[in-house]
Order: sequence, then C-alpha cells, then structure tokens
Amino acid sequence: MKPNTLAFIGGGNMAAAIIGGLIKSGRVPGSILVVDPGE
Repeated sequence: MKPNTLAFIGGGNMAAAIIGGLIKSGRVPGSILVVDPGE
C-alpha cells in the first residue's frame, strides 16, 4: 500500500521537529511535502 502524503504549510522550527520525528519513526521521506505559505 502506498503511504499517504503529509503536507506542511511552512517549514519552520515546528515543522522541522515534527518531520524529523516522523522520519525517525519510519515515515518515508518522499511522502512528506513542505510548501511555502507565500506561494
């Protein structure tokens, strides 16, 4: 089964901490998307 994509609006300190934890827990990095809120 293909994992769902998880998106973050903004890549600040909070997003970086959450994403780091997700990757350490086994989340596939390619299933995480970070977008700039200004675009």
